[in-house]
Order: sequence, then C-alpha cells, then structure tokens
Amino acid sequence: MDKQFNIRKIATKKIFISDDYLPLSKSLMTLPIFTATNQTKAVQLNIKAKSFFSYENLEINTEPLTLSHDFNVFIYIIQKLTKNPSHKIILDIKEYQQQNNIARQNLQVYREKINSTLKKFQNLSISFEKKDKRYTCGFINYSKEIGNNQVEIEISPGLLFLYEADKDLIFNLRLDKYKKIKSLYAKALYLFYLSNNKNTLNIFNKDYIAYRLQCGHLENKVFNKNIRAAHKELLKLELIEKVEEVKYGPKVLKYKVIVLDKRPLNVDPTPAETNEEKAAITEEDLTTNNDICDDDIPF
Repeated sequence: MDKQFNIRKIATKKIFISDDYLPLSKSLMTLPIFTATNQTKAVQLNIKAKSFFSYENLEINTEPLTLSHDFNVFIYIIQKLTKNPSHKIILDIKEYQQQNNIARQNLQVYREKINSTLKKFQNLSISFEKKDKRYTCGFINYSKEIGNNQVEIEISPGLLFLYEADKDLIFNLRLDKYKKIKSLYAKALYLFYLSNNKNTLNIFNKDYIAYRLQCGHLENKVFNKNIRAAHKELLKLELIEKVEEVKYGPKVLKYKVIVLDKRPLNVDPTPAETNEEKAAITEEDLTTNNDICDDDIPF
C-alpha cells in the first residue's frame, strides 16, 4: 500500500470502501471538469474564473471530458485507487465493460475509447488557489497496454492534490443512485447540488449553473428547457426534494433547491446563507474560451 495515494488518509471524514460508493472531492463535483457534452472532437479548452465558490484564480486546460464515458473511466480509476492505494493501477477492459453493462462484442471499440480518454487525462491540467495555497493538478502520468485487454496506468500525485485541497469536503457518492440518472444535464446538476448542499435550502444563481455545465452560450429558451427536464428527472428519482425557479418577469435568475432535507421553499435564507451566496461568484469573474455544453441532449 502506498500511503501517498491513500484517499482515506487524506480525508477528515470516513470513506466507505464499497462498489456502491465513490469518494469524490468537492472540486471534482463542483468545478467544470466533467461537463454535459458528448463532444469527442480534439478541441483544447481553456476555462478560467477569478473566483468560483472557494476556488480562486481557477484555470482548467483540457479536451472536453464527458459525464458519460470519460467520467465512467474516472470512476473505475478511483475505485481501484480506493481499494488498493498505489501509484499504479491496472484497468481491465473486460471488467470495465461488465461494470458498465457494455456488450462484449464492442471490446475493440471500447479499447480505443478508453485509450482516448486516458490520453485526455494525461494532458489535463487544473490549477487554483484555496486557503492561500496554490494547487496544480492532473490525473495520470502515463498509460500503456500490457496485454490481455489490460492497461497499466500511473496515477499522478496531482490527482490527490484535489482531495488534499478539499480534505474536509470529500463526498461518498452513491453510485447506484448516480447511475440511474440518464441525462448529462441531470448528472452534472446532481453532482453540483450534492457537493454544495451546505444548507437545507440552497440558492444557486443561474450563472453558477451555466458555468458548471459550460452552457453559457445557449439561448435562454433552450437552456431553461434542458434545466427543467434535468430537474424533472432528479425529482422523479428522488435525488432532490424540491426545486423552484426565482424569476424577474419571464427571466429565470436563480434556483431554490432542497437536496436532502425538507424545508418549505418559502423559508428565507439566513443572513449567513445570503452572504455566502454573494461571495461565491460574480458574473464578471467568469470567462471561458469555449462553451462546450451540447445544445440539446436527449432525455
């Protein structure tokens, strides 16, 4: 066991070791790393923000990482790392297919898709400041096929920096619940809401949501349609309790969301909640060179 790569030793809370749970840091759920896109083109993205919640001077350089295939590969890596902390893991393609209910006749296709994802992971760079510390992070150093449909992966210590920066905010994501979500918008929203569920009633500016999904380019009509469909799915799956749009005339400005606990939506937030919301983000803090959220993802 390599203590340097032991997520359980980094966390200040108990981490469950189970196929049903995945330990994820707040950054991996809140930041626009894995987004609501099916884009597979080799486009290099440069995503920046002066401030996004507790992350200052954020910069992400990556090819588009999807919440479908790319995130599933990431889930596999973290599960392996959690069960057997080491700077190297073995990704077994047949085991990956079985975990994700992929037909065996698609083995060659998924070998190529996995290699493409690992290449993106190797080129990923995330940097931010938090609590007066600067973090520069990546996922993996290299990958190589070693025969029998297996790939050896060397984990970058930078992956653990994402956990170190959020060691008191590491979430045990219930995979059985998460995998029931079909739409990419709903997947992204669920991760975002769950990792920012500090209060019983949480209020999110529409700009927060658009930035997390990297959907700032969408027309309001299209954006609202997709977000409402995503909320409908999360409500149906009982992954959020209630959601309400806060409008100025016909324009949606904010969302009131109850994730786990029950409290009437007409209960006003406390002064502390209001101050935290104001400090979280301002519209001029956010810049992106490329918005990558798909215009309309089927539900």
